[in-house]
Amino acid sequence: MKTKRCTNSSCRREFKLETLVCPHCGKQYPRANAGLDKNKHYAEILTYCGPSKLSTIKVIRKHTGLGLKDAKTLVDYTPSLIGKRFRASQAEALKAEIRAAGGDAMIVPASRGTKGVFVLPKKAG
Repeated sequence: MKTKRCTNSSCRREFKLETLVCPHCGKQYPRANAGLDKNKHYAEILTYCGPSKLSTIKVIRKHTGLGLKDAKTLVDYTPSLIGKRFRASQAEALKAEIRAAGGDAMIVPASRGTKGVFVLPKKAG
């Protein structure tokens, strides 16, 4: 079993690398080779819209099929959930386009909750 020494200056203790979190101080470490699994679904969260909201709105409309008002609402209330059911390739493409438009997005597993993130309310009817 691999171990790692914590890089937190006040901790410096060893822990099991498979936990990805130092149990002594709580510092989190990214997973090595954390590529996206092609068979899973991912959620895309818009974290920053960039200096040009319009270009970010266009990208969101292109990938989700949302109307102008809904896409603008997502951009205005960042961080916001863009979609829950993207394949790995779709999620990467959307993130790349948002970054090209000047914004930033985060890809998370679809099974993870969306606590603290703005989600468009479902429309009645």
